[in-house]
Amino acid sequence: MNYQEEIQRFLDNDELEFEEWIADCPITEAPALILEYKSYMQKLAIENDDFEAVQELDDLVERIENFTIDTLAARQEKFNQMERLLKKLKEMQEIISHNELKEIPVSIELISDLREIADYLKSQGLYDSETWKKLQHLL
Repeated sequence: MNYQEEIQRFLDNDELEFEEWIADCPITEAPALILEYKSYMQKLAIENDDFEAVQELDDLVERIENFTIDTLAARQEKFNQMERLLKKLKEMQEIISHNELKEIPVSIELISDLREIADYLKSQGLYDSETWKKLQHLL
């Protein structure tokens, strides 16, 4: 991403709010773009002897950086949770595929894992009660 072009695009559009502009950028690019914008605006404010604008800009940049960090952390946590659940699903698949019995032994751990997976699917709007019908008594 060319940060100078992005900053110029923002500056050229009088109707575009800063938060809206930065929200349109990829979240992984936002911190670097914010720092570049901050640097540009600081130079401009110093040239115009407007030190109040520099402080306001610092405050805005800090809020947006915190938001970006929080958003990335939330995404990473969600990714980690999905990875853990995927690992559990693969382990269950192995148990089921290698078990020659007609019935699979149900452990407390297995029930706990099933509940965790079902809860996650429900929280994401992906839960299909028909798919889980045969296991409903375990949940």
